[in-house]
Amino acid sequence: MYANSSKLLGGAIVATAAIVTFSILFMVQFGLPLAFAANQIAPNVILTVNVPTVCEVSLSPTTLNFGTVIPSQNTIYTNQNVIDTNNGNGGATIWVYGGNWIGANTALTFGVANTTWATSNTAYGSGHALTQISTSTGVSATPQAPGTVWWGLGIPAGQTANVYSQNIIITNVC
Repeated sequence: MYANSSKLLGGAIVATAAIVTFSILFMVQFGLPLAFAANQIAPNVILTVNVPTVCEVSLSPTTLNFGTVIPSQNTIYTNQNVIDTNNGNGGATIWVYGGNWIGANTALTFGVANTTWATSNTAYGSGHALTQISTSTGVSATPQAPGTVWWGLGIPAGQTANVYSQNIIITNVC
């Protein structure tokens, strides 16, 4: 334990310190910790924390409209895109899958594979057929750089006129 004092001498402050020591008996009698009497250093405390990687999906737009498409003319480019902004704290890869197209008259459907996805705006036949099994696009989505997936569509020959819709699931995998 130290006792400190200071004095002003000729414009300068002179500090003095006196060392005060206590015996172990004094420390035990007055409840002072014994560890300090032997000048022991307490062991280090190591703290750990796990901050998990979090992926969040924010899609824009959330709906696509291909308009009117004539059956068997598979010339619809993958000209519509969905931008995936990952608002998490780490990088992710975009995965996709979907269901069959279902008409307003639910008895009318056509296959999921008529939808294609690509990593750029490209011709319909150059894209990848969408499946009902989750598939990696290989496209990265990070908080600093959103990822983009492009979509195309081909209507099978002889498809009955109707308004059809499809559900596509886009996920980020950390």
